[in-house]
Amino acid sequence: MADLLQHTRQTVLGAMLLSPFAKHRLVGIIAKESADDLAVLRSMVEAGTLRPTLDRTFTLSEAAKAMDYLTEGQVRGKLAVSI
Repeated sequence: MADLLQHTRQTVLGAMLLSPFAKHRLVGIIAKESADDLAVLRSMVEAGTLRPTLDRTFTLSEAAKAMDYLTEGQVRGKLAVSI
């Protein structure tokens, strides 16, 4: 879990550093996580009441097609590339 939080912080920082050079303005949102909140989320995931929305799954050979689909801006949820 700590790795995920570190990755999130690095992603936000990276977005803020890239913002002056990007076509669109990148804004970071920083939230404070608490152990209680994460425990609730974990129990929801384990119970199956909290699941990510998966828009489409692509094969590895369709990865370029997945990127095209993503850049079209029509994705609702997550894209997955199966290996």
